[in-house]
Amino acid sequence: MKRKTTQQKQQQPQQQQQQVQTTKKTKNTSASSAPTQTSKKQQQPKQTKDNDKNKRPKKKKRMSQSDNASEDGSSYETYDSNEEDVYEGEVDEDGERHGHGSLYTLDGFIMEGEWVHGTLNGKGSLIYEDVLIEGQYVDGELSGHCSEFTLEHVLTFEGEYVSGERNGKGVLHNIDGSRIEGVWTDSILSGECTFYYPDERFTIKGTWEDGEFVKGTAGTTISEFPINIDTNVVRDEGTSSTISTNPTLPDLFEEYYLYVKESNIPNSGEGLFAKVDIPADRLVSYYNGMRIDPKIADDRDWEFNRNTMYLDKETYIDIPPEWSTSDKYCASLGHKANHDLNNNTVYRSCYHPRFGDIKCVRSIRAIAKDEEILVNYDYEEKDKPQWYKDLESSRPEGQPAQRN
Repeated sequence: MKRKTTQQKQQQPQQQQQQVQTTKKTKNTSASSAPTQTSKKQQQPKQTKDNDKNKRPKKKKRMSQSDNASEDGSSYETYDSNEEDVYEGEVDEDGERHGHGSLYTLDGFIMEGEWVHGTLNGKGSLIYEDVLIEGQYVDGELSGHCSEFTLEHVLTFEGEYVSGERNGKGVLHNIDGSRIEGVWTDSILSGECTFYYPDERFTIKGTWEDGEFVKGTAGTTISEFPINIDTNVVRDEGTSSTISTNPTLPDLFEEYYLYVKESNIPNSGEGLFAKVDIPADRLVSYYNGMRIDPKIADDRDWEFNRNTMYLDKETYIDIPPEWSTSDKYCASLGHKANHDLNNNTVYRSCYHPRFGDIKCVRSIRAIAKDEEILVNYDYEEKDKPQWYKDLESSRPEGQPAQRN
């Protein structure tokens, strides 16, 4: 039984704090809000010639080295001024920005680098909200090879810029360890691209349009792995009424790593097992389903919420009871992982070209071949079903609760 509607604590590994996805309608790039970056336009701020170095902008926040330090130990500051742009740095004899300096703009940008008579030219950086871009400025705009990071200096994108926007070849790095290699036009991912699963051994090569996957073909570099399923893949994001257009088409990645059989936990039905050894800190399985309003799940009987998973404040992922067995739905298998406080996996956010932004099951230690995949449902008190409460009350001290 599963009603995983509580928001899981997203303690991501240090090198995976940034979620980068492939839709195109948000400007937020924070890890916790599952940001989108395939089409975000990096608009350059207007470079005014205000040289009053005596005016300090109002401090909005200072980021400590421990929380937001780069690899070299430096930290970043962001400022908010309700007066005017502020420049700190070297100037020429005419008072124009010349040499190394930083410009704090009224609309929240921080531009740092080498200035030539009032205009950035050469190596520099741009910070806006929680995105750091490092690269080359040409006549005040980022052009050439650039890299994008979180403020913790976790790489999220690297590729070509022209006139302040992604234009040309690039690589998008996702929080789950996967990546997309493709071509951007005016900051929008389109054309022939390749999605690499986190293990680097499986791919989906296909077509993206307007920042979203359309169709492609799954493949693998594992020559000894026999492919016995249809490898044609189309975008198949669940809706409020449809779980999948092809609910029994397995994912090639999961087909290699996992299998389903009766759980080792009594009265738990089907369970999820490792077909091969799986390393620690590795994406194990995807958790896709229908998209429903949280109010629907909150208002109905718990029996209908056995496979309901928090996605975000506005959306739950749901696998209704009629789709819960693997003969009905096996397009993703994350919902087959049963509960155990001695878990070997946790829930995390992820991206999959076929399903879009979903949840996944990720290993927290090495998992041996034929070992059952187990996850702690970690219910909040208000969401605990009766079976979970019964297990808690009947469990001897120090012994974990076990049951689906």
